[in-house]
Amino acid sequence: MASLAQPDKGTRMVRRMSSKKRRTPAEFHIYLVDGTLHKISGLKSWSGDNLWQAVKAKVVDNESVLGFLGLAYEPPASKVPQQKRQWLLLDELVRTQLGDPEVVKEPSTGRSLFRWVLQLRVKFYIRHKLLSDWPERYRDLFARQLCEDVAQGRMQLPAQLLPQWLALVVQSFDPSAKKSAQEVLDSLDLGSCITKDSMDSFTRLRARCKSLPKPTVQ
Repeated sequence: MASLAQPDKGTRMVRRMSSKKRRTPAEFHIYLVDGTLHKISGLKSWSGDNLWQAVKAKVVDNESVLGFLGLAYEPPASKVPQQKRQWLLLDELVRTQLGDPEVVKEPSTGRSLFRWVLQLRVKFYIRHKLLSDWPERYRDLFARQLCEDVAQGRMQLPAQLLPQWLALVVQSFDPSAKKSAQEVLDSLDLGSCITKDSMDSFTRLRARCKSLPKPTVQ
């Protein structure tokens, strides 16, 4: 019986180098809208789906919200000029979408580590009835992203609805009324996008609400 040919030394070395290249470690920094950072260790060869499965396992702990979330990133200007944010595609490699990673040194080993930065964001705005079933943590992220989108001009609100919406924002983020309305709005970067007319309407609305008698408990 003929023996199988064994790979020579050069072939074995090429295979080891190829395997090592495929298993190059990488680190993914996943930021939430509130600034919370989650670090995920993975591989440079990961696809978008590999990373999303890791996010599902380590960051998102509720199945009901998964279909409304996605990973966003800022692509290299050379690839998408004037495009500030894109959604990560799950069926493509991470590195082909995000471009060259930041290269850092691992403190413990001193070896090079590739790092990419992404943001976990709400991908679809949904009706209040569905949102009410979300855990408090995710409702807060939803509200913060809505504030960010309004502040940055991605979400346009009709002028007549803005005062009521501002009142809801202040009530949600400062329910005990420990801060002034302006302090709350400034902390959410909403101060710069509010006109004097909308703020005047908002102030009158708050004054009317404060003057209403408090309900009595029977």
